[in-house]
Amino acid sequence: MKAVIYARCSTEQQDTDNQVIALEAWANQRGYELMTVYRENESAWKSGHQAQLAKLILGARRRKFEVVLVWALDRLSREGAAAILNLINTLKPVRVFSY
Repeated sequence: MKAVIYARCSTEQQDTDNQVIALEAWANQRGYELMTVYRENESAWKSGHQAQLAKLILGARRRKFEVVLVWALDRLSREGAAAILNLINTLKPVRVFSY
């Protein structure tokens, strides 16, 4: 199964390495083929853009992968449960797994 990772951190003092390392291991244990890693290394919400998330959504629409792996669902959005569910619905038929 083809998978991608979406990792996001909220501040410039943080990085996404811990998320990516754990999610890569999780994917390997399940035999997923890791296609790419999308990283947002700044507060995308604060800066008003989420370039990597937009690329991920485009890839999902083009069916380039079947699974999106995230560290936690709040990495997709800080705007609450409704926004997260809306985004997951946008990604269908791709499945989203939270570590």
